[in-house]
Amino acid sequence: MDQQNPQGMGPQQPGNEGIGATQELPSYQQVINQDQNYTPAAPAPAYPQTQAQTQAQAQPQVQSAMPVPGQPQPQAQGQAQVPSQTQGAAQSPAQTQAEPQTQPQPVRGTEPVFYPQQVQMLSEPPRRRNKEKRRPGWVSLAVCTLLAGVLGSGITVGGLQAGGYLSPWGSRSVAAQQDNRETQVAPVVNAKGNAANWQAVNEAVGPTVVLIQVRAGNSGGTGSGVIIDPEGHIVTNYHVIADMVNNPDGRMQVKLADGRVLKASIVGTDKETDLAVIKLDQVPKGLTHAQFGNSNDLKVGQPVAAIGAPLELQSTMTTGIISALNRPTVVAERDRENPEGGSRVFTNAIQIDASINPGNSGGPLFDAQGRVIGINSSIISLTANAQGQAGSIGLGFAIPSDLVKKVANAIIKDGHFEHALLGIGIKGGGSVEIDGTLRTGALVGNIDENSKMGKAGLKAGDLIVGIDGMPVNDAQSLIGYVRRYTPGEQVTLEVYRDKKKLEITGPLISADAVNS
Repeated sequence: MDQQNPQGMGPQQPGNEGIGATQELPSYQQVINQDQNYTPAAPAPAYPQTQAQTQAQAQPQVQSAMPVPGQPQPQAQGQAQVPSQTQGAAQSPAQTQAEPQTQPQPVRGTEPVFYPQQVQMLSEPPRRRNKEKRRPGWVSLAVCTLLAGVLGSGITVGGLQAGGYLSPWGSRSVAAQQDNRETQVAPVVNAKGNAANWQAVNEAVGPTVVLIQVRAGNSGGTGSGVIIDPEGHIVTNYHVIADMVNNPDGRMQVKLADGRVLKASIVGTDKETDLAVIKLDQVPKGLTHAQFGNSNDLKVGQPVAAIGAPLELQSTMTTGIISALNRPTVVAERDRENPEGGSRVFTNAIQIDASINPGNSGGPLFDAQGRVIGINSSIISLTANAQGQAGSIGLGFAIPSDLVKKVANAIIKDGHFEHALLGIGIKGGGSVEIDGTLRTGALVGNIDENSKMGKAGLKAGDLIVGIDGMPVNDAQSLIGYVRRYTPGEQVTLEVYRDKKKLEITGPLISADAVNS
C-alpha cells in the first residue's frame, strides 16, 4: 500500500475562504470515500472498517510543510466585522475609521477574522473535496470518518494496526479491567523554576487524558479530553462532539489511558467558546482527574506540554513553550445543521510551539507542575491539501484555563454558560495618533445613550484601546476579553476621544436577556 500522509489534519469545513491554517484542535477526522480510491485526508480513520474498505483505502504520502510555490497566499482582508452583541447574526466586514460607515453592529464576539494564515480546528466534519487551491487560514484539528454499514475488526493505517487500538463499539468490557482504587486527583509535580520534569508530569497526569469517539449516522470522529473531577466530568472542544448535539442517533464513548472504554453523555455545550462538558455514564474505580492552574499567571517562555490523541495516537505527549499570550484567534465553528458554515469562535488564546495536530482538539495543555492551563483547540498551517488538512508548524493555540473553568463550572451547575456583552455597536478596527505614536483599538459605532455603557459615558466614535488594564488592539481582541466576564461585572474601558484619553466604567449586560 502507498504510504499515508502523516501530516493530514482532518477535513476543514467548506465555504469559509481564509479559514484554514489556524485550526481548532478537534478530534482527528478522516474521510473514507467508499466509491473511489484516494489518499485519505488523515493518517488514521476514527473507526474500524471492513477488510474491503481497508484494501481500497490508499495510504497518505509524506508532504512537505513548506508552502507550495505559486499557490495564492492569503491577503489581508482589512478589519473583520464584529458580530452583533444584541443579535447573533454575522455582519458585513468591519470598517476602519477611514472607510465609509456601514450599519454598525453591536459587539457580540462571534465574528470572523481573516488572517494571513489559515486556522484549523483539530476536529472537523467530512468536507467535500475541493479542487480549488485553498489559502492559508485557521484550521481545526479533527478526525472524521464516513462509516461503512458494517464495522470491521480493524484496519491498518500508516503502518499501524488499528484493530484493538480503537475498539469496535460495544466490543470492550469495562468490568473486566476495573480498578479497586477510588477516584483520585493527579498530584502536583514539584518543579524548580522552569526546569520541567516531563517524565514525572506524564506519569502524574497522563491517566487524566482521554480519547473521545463519536459516531452519528454514517459519520464519526475522535478527539481528546481531560477528566476534571471525581464525578467523571470531562472537558473537551465543542467541535469534537458537535455531531452528537440534538442527534438521537449519535453515540459516544471514551477510552481511558489504561485502555478501558466507557460510554459517555453530553452535559452541556458552549459554541461561542468552543467548549463542551461530557460525563461518564458510570464512573469506574481508579479514575484520576486533573487539577486546573491559573492562566492569568502564565508567562511567555514558560514550558508547557500537550497530551492527547493526534491522528488517534492516544497518550501522545509533546512539549514546548508559551510563545505568546492573549493572541486573538477566530475560527469558523462547524454546525451539524449548517455544515457549510457556522458561527465564529473568538478567543484570546495561549500560543504555543508544542506540536499539536488533528485529534489533539479538546486535550489539555499542562504546565511544568502538571496543572491544566488550557484546552488545545486550533493551529495555524501554511498549506492544506484537497481535503482541507495540514500539519503543525509550531503555531498552536489553547483556550486559557480560567475561561475553561468558568464555562465548565456553569455548564455542570446550570447546563449552559451565560455570556456577557458590552451592548454597543463596533464598526471594526480604528486608530488614533497621539504625540506621534499610532494607537490602534476597537472603534465604537452606534450606542444607545440610555444603555448602561451609554449612561456610563461611552459615545459613538470612541476608540477603545484597553479593558481593565489589558490592551485592546482591534475588535477581535476586545471580544475575546469580554468572553472572560459574566453579566453584571463592572469593566473599565480605556478610550480615546478627540485624542484625549478617558476611562469609562460600566456594567456588562447578559446575552440571554438581549436574545430573549
